[in-house]
Amino acid sequence: MAAGQVHGRDAVRLSDTWGHRVLGELGEKTGAVIHDQLNNVCYWLVPASASPVRHLAEEYPVGVLGDGSSIAVPGPLRQRPLAWRVEPRLDRILTCPHALCTAIVAVGPSGNGRPAP
Repeated sequence: MAAGQVHGRDAVRLSDTWGHRVLGELGEKTGAVIHDQLNNVCYWLVPASASPVRHLAEEYPVGVLGDGSSIAVPGPLRQRPLAWRVEPRLDRILTCPHALCTAIVAVGPSGNGRPAP
């Protein structure tokens, strides 16, 4: 990802409270996760045009950023206000969109597995 641009992948944005619950649900299935404490959001990186996530965004308060979008990417030693909640590794950069969607639905933004009213 050059200069924070989202190239060839999408970034999925959730509120940090909801994001931490989704991360707990995903467990070892997660890829790298960015925690932006300034804006109170978490970002997951998924393959570009991940249709399950795009469809989920129609029903849940999920932001999907694609090509042309920018996100701030922390350096390896950053702790605040932008940090890696889950650091990237060669074998753990992208999150499977199906696993992410399953976790989002299981937890739900209100914590009970259903969309907020």
